[in-house]
Amino acid sequence: LLMSWSFPLPVFAVVHMLQDWQIPLGRKFKSLKLWFILRMYGADKLRGMVRHHIALGEWFAEQVAADDRFQVAAPVRFGLVCFRLKGAGDAGNKKLLESINATGQLYDKGAKGSAWSAE
Repeated sequence: LLMSWSFPLPVFAVVHMLQDWQIPLGRKFKSLKLWFILRMYGADKLRGMVRHHIALGEWFAEQVAADDRFQVAAPVRFGLVCFRLKGAGDAGNKKLLESINATGQLYDKGAKGSAWSAE
């Protein structure tokens, strides 16, 4: 049976979308993915990438701390910077999050907790 995508598939046809198949994320396959990354980039290049991303996080934390409108809400860990608007509350921070994500240039992940609600 030869079929083209321009014609509708019959009801009995079974279609396997191979693009949706992936290696399961079990312990053995996670280590295999790491092995492929190490083989592709090498340990030195991988260390350099991690150090670069840590430096980017520290730079961004400095930029946030230098702006009077923002505050760093938690200690910077690796490349993770938790920040918020000063005195804006949850609604103001949510509006900021939505405007950042709406640009499509950056993606920010919001968080809630005691550190976010303390003014």
